[in-house]
Amino acid sequence: IETKVLTEKPVLVYHRICGNINESEAQIGVEKAMNIINQVIDQYNFFDMILDVRGYAFNSLNARRTWSLGFKENNTLKDYVKCVAVVGDNSYQMRKEKEMMETAKLKFFTDIADAKHWLQNLE
Repeated sequence: IETKVLTEKPVLVYHRICGNINESEAQIGVEKAMNIINQVIDQYNFFDMILDVRGYAFNSLNARRTWSLGFKENNTLKDYVKCVAVVGDNSYQMRKEKEMMETAKLKFFTDIADAKHWLQNLE
């Protein structure tokens, strides 16, 4: 799990989940991500996010739950993230998630350049 600031104008945070993630890796990844995000909030207030989920798997329900509760369901993120671009594989599951979940502030992409372009051209 990797989190970093991609750009400062506009503020764009990149969060990538890849590989086969166990519960410990999920916990460490969430803690590191939230440390970076809290610094971004302190410095810039609101931000946009790219959530890159290409090629990941959680090796247990607890690992998925650890990430989900610590990151995806985090109230701090809900309060400060303006828009999210999800970058995923062109799979049946991702297409279904896009169909069910996509909104004006949550878009799904298969290419990171397209996701970044969308976020950098919002107003």
